[in-house]
Amino acid sequence: MNSAQRRQARREFAHIVTMSASQHRVYFEHDARVDLAVKWCQKQFGRGSWRMTEGWFRTEFKFAREKDAVYFAMKWL
Repeated sequence: MNSAQRRQARREFAHIVTMSASQHRVYFEHDARVDLAVKWCQKQFGRGSWRMTEGWFRTEFKFAREKDAVYFAMKWL
C-alpha cells in the first residue's frame, strides 16, 4: 500500500472504534471476542464499509459511516 492509498483509506474510514485487551482479561478471551466482532461486522455491514487493523493489545475497527461505528461501539464496548 503506497502513501496515496493510505491517505484515501484514512478519508474513507474516518470513524474508528478501538477494542483493547484489558489487564484483567486473558488475551485469548480478547482474541475470541474480536473474532466474534469480525463475524458480526461481516453479517451486519457487508463488504467495503468497514476495516479492521489488529495489534497485540488492541484492535481498531474502522468504519465509513458514523452510524455504523456507533452501532458497533454500543454492541461491543
